[in-house]
Amino acid sequence: MKRNLLLTLLLFITSWAAVHAADFTVDGIPYNKNADGTVSVARGGKYSGSVVIPSSVEYDGNTYTVSAIGSSAFYQAGATSVSIPSTVATIGDNAFRECGSLQSVTIPNSVTTIGNNAFHKCYVLESIEIPNSVITIGNYAFYACRKLPSVTIGNSVTTIGYNAFNSCTGLQSVTIGNAVESIGYSAFGGCTALASLDLGTSVETIEHDAFAGCKSLASVTIPNSTTTIGEMAFYNCDSITTLTLGSSVQSIGIYAFGASYDLAIINSLSITPPPIDSSVFSGYAYDYATLYVPFISYQAYKEADVWKDFMNITTKGDINRDGKIDIVDVDQIINIILGVEDSYDMYGTDFNGDLQIDVKDLNLLINIILGL
Repeated sequence: MKRNLLLTLLLFITSWAAVHAADFTVDGIPYNKNADGTVSVARGGKYSGSVVIPSSVEYDGNTYTVSAIGSSAFYQAGATSVSIPSTVATIGDNAFRECGSLQSVTIPNSVTTIGNNAFHKCYVLESIEIPNSVITIGNYAFYACRKLPSVTIGNSVTTIGYNAFNSCTGLQSVTIGNAVESIGYSAFGGCTALASLDLGTSVETIEHDAFAGCKSLASVTIPNSTTTIGEMAFYNCDSITTLTLGSSVQSIGIYAFGASYDLAIINSLSITPPPIDSSVFSGYAYDYATLYVPFISYQAYKEADVWKDFMNITTKGDINRDGKIDIVDVDQIINIILGVEDSYDMYGTDFNGDLQIDVKDLNLLINIILGL
C-alpha cells in the first residue's frame, strides 16, 4: 500500500515538473516558447533585487520576442522591482502573486491584460501605473496590496474584476478611466483609507459590495452613465456626507448606502424616482438628510414609495423651501449676495458648485424661472 502511494506521489511530482519546466533559460530568466514564435517569461527563476526583463532573447541561434509574463512566472519571487518591456501584451494569472518584497513594477503601454490574482497579496507594492493600453483588470488582480497609495485606471479599461483592489488598506485615491463600464463586486471593498473617488463618465454597473467598508469616503458622485447600483455597494461607508445620484440611475440594491450615518445631502438627478427599498439608506438619512431633486420632479418624489419618507425634500433654487421657484427666491438670493441674510442653504443656492453665492448663481436662478 505504501509502495503504491509513493509511486503515485512520484508520478505526480514528475508530471508536475514536466508541465512547469521552462523551454530554456537565459541570464537566469526562464522562458516558454509560444505558438506564434514569441516567448513568455516562465515560472522557476530565482530573483532578488531589481529585475529587468529584456524585450528579446537569443537562444540556440534564434531571437525571440518576449510577449508575455506567464502564469505564476514570479510567484513568491524575491524581486524588489520589475521592469517589463514594451513588447509584452499580457501579464498572466498569478504572475506576481505573493511577491513579498516587490515594491514597484513598470507596466508599459503595450499591456492589454492584467490577469486574475496578478499582484495578489503584494503587501509592500508602493508604485504601479496602469497605462491606457490595458483593457481588462482581472479578479483579485491587486488584492491586499496594502501600501498602494493611489490608482489611476487608464482610458481603455472596460471591466474591473471582482475583488480587484479589495483590502488595499493604504489606498487613498482612485481615478477610474472613462471607458470603464462595470466595476466588479467588492472591487474596492475594505479600502478603509480611500478618501477620493472619481468614477469617470462611462460606468453603467456598480456591482454589490463594490465599495463597502470604504470608511474614509466623504463625498460620492455616481455618474450620469450609471443605471445600476448593486446591493450594499457603499455599505458601511460611514463618513459619506454628500451623495449625488446620476440622472440615469434605475436600480439601487438593498443596503446600497446603509450604515452611512453622516449622510447629510442626497442629490438625486433622476427625473423619475427610481424604485428603492427602505433599507437603501439608514433610518437616520430619512429623518435628517436633505434630499434635492429636479424641480419638475418635486411632486413625484414627494409621492413615490420610500422617497416620500424623507422629511426634508427640496430642489435647487427653492431657497425658501415652499415647493416653488419664483421671485421670492430671487429676492432671497439677492439678500444673500448683499449680506443682508447670512443663514441659508449653501448646497441648494450654489447653482454652479463653486462654493460661492454670487451674481452667477442669481443669473442661473433667473434662467430657471424663465425656462431658459
